[in-house]
Amino acid sequence: MNFADPVDHDDASNQSLDSSSRTVPAPVAPQIKLFKQQTAFQPSATPADLEHRYMAWNDVGIVTAHVEPSGDSSIDVEFHDASIHHALHISNYNQHNLASVSSGALALASNESSKLVVIALAAAGNKEWSLSLPDCESAEAVVATRFLVAVATSSSFLRIFTVMGTQREVLTIPGPMVAIAGHEHSLMVVYHSSAPSQTQQHLAAMLVNINGLSLRQEYLPVPLTPGRQLTWFGYSDTGSPSIADNMGLLQLYRRSSNAWFPICDTMKQSTSVSHNFFVVAVSEKRQIVQAVLCRGTSYPMTNPRPMLQELRMQIPLCDVEVEKSELEDALLRSSLMQMDGAEKMQKETAIKLFALACSSECETRARELIESIACTDLLQLAVKYATKRGRIHLSDRLCELLPQLEAVQEARKQQTLLGASGIAATIVLPMTPTSASQSGPKPKAIELSSAKRGTLKRLVNSPNMFKAAAASAASRPSTPDITPSPLDTQENIFGESESEVPMGKATDHRSPLNSVNPFAMKRKLGDTGVIFGSEKLKLAKK
Repeated sequence: MNFADPVDHDDASNQSLDSSSRTVPAPVAPQIKLFKQQTAFQPSATPADLEHRYMAWNDVGIVTAHVEPSGDSSIDVEFHDASIHHALHISNYNQHNLASVSSGALALASNESSKLVVIALAAAGNKEWSLSLPDCESAEAVVATRFLVAVATSSSFLRIFTVMGTQREVLTIPGPMVAIAGHEHSLMVVYHSSAPSQTQQHLAAMLVNINGLSLRQEYLPVPLTPGRQLTWFGYSDTGSPSIADNMGLLQLYRRSSNAWFPICDTMKQSTSVSHNFFVVAVSEKRQIVQAVLCRGTSYPMTNPRPMLQELRMQIPLCDVEVEKSELEDALLRSSLMQMDGAEKMQKETAIKLFALACSSECETRARELIESIACTDLLQLAVKYATKRGRIHLSDRLCELLPQLEAVQEARKQQTLLGASGIAATIVLPMTPTSASQSGPKPKAIELSSAKRGTLKRLVNSPNMFKAAAASAASRPSTPDITPSPLDTQENIFGESESEVPMGKATDHRSPLNSVNPFAMKRKLGDTGVIFGSEKLKLAKK
């Protein structure tokens, strides 16, 4: 009788354990490290965990907070101009850690409480008012302008008040709030528009303009270089939104262009890599940036009080040390910003660039400069300079630009007027002649003999000539209020040009069309265009 070999259960269990230990583990998906989103902050304020800190510092005044060893807290307010208000000393019973000061009000709030306190600086009588935010709602940022007070809350609400406490608007912020700033009747909120990527965060701004009982809101992106954070946000003295990052790049938003422009790199004006500039205010009129130099730190100390420095604005162009780049920087800033004497500076800088191009034997660049600026006064200065320097060819080419520049200036005026009134218009500009037409021979005026002129005169005075036109003209009502149509205007142009043909020599009588003045150019019928706008058909000379 055969018996099977006994089975060793211990060996079987060991083999099963070995096989399970040899199984390949499931691959773990790599974790992508995203850029850290910055939290909400108050512009021109130092960290809240300091015993002595700046709650706000701008072109109006300075708000400082002090915490004593006993636990008592106080707030001091100083104004740069004593005529706005005298200095204030406030006991901080409500533990306010958010502040904003303007020429119209001082606003105080706290992240840990729902109470908002506002002191109207220009009001008489009871200047202080306060209110409590709804339940489960706390302040994250606060701003005060000359006419408005706004607070961004933890519920993603933007609550807007007047300086005296009237509730105006309650808006919703589309994303996590970062900072808020204001100027006059304008407010701007920066928020996170989407989740950050590996190298940068994505910010956007909500621009709110209030006019009486009406409100207009628009959205625009906030540009940040990858790897950088927003450290300052505010308005210039003329009301242009401005931002600055942690590497010292200051950018300004121009509403007419709907674009951001870099206007200053504060790190390039620092003497050491470890030094930083704490931005306080931006002045377009004076072309400066007011900032505090922080040696080895990112924010200034309250004691001793640091001195403000004025940094000059400079657009980061290529080859900034070259004279040409310096003049181009001045020309760009004068056209970009609302500065004092901008038009005068533009002309002076442009004529210097024109002279530099002439001295560098770049007449094409010189002509291009005058054509791009499109100013008749600058054209006259350029013609005088070119004639004085003996550049007759350049002077002649500049004289040919006069009709085009006049049309461009007129188009700009129309666009400004219609744009201010909210009317859309189509502006017809003269076509710039091509290089082939410029290089070819110019058409000469036709010299008519006396016999041909007599024949033309007889045809014009013939009673059978233009009989249908005369009948149609007689059938029209003679009411003076009716505006002639563009076709009638063109017929009048033809009639006047043909009936006024002189019998003598063409050069005996001088008019503005054939004057020796180089700026009086001959107008052609082909230079006439039609403007379609405001539901009317108009005829304009180009």
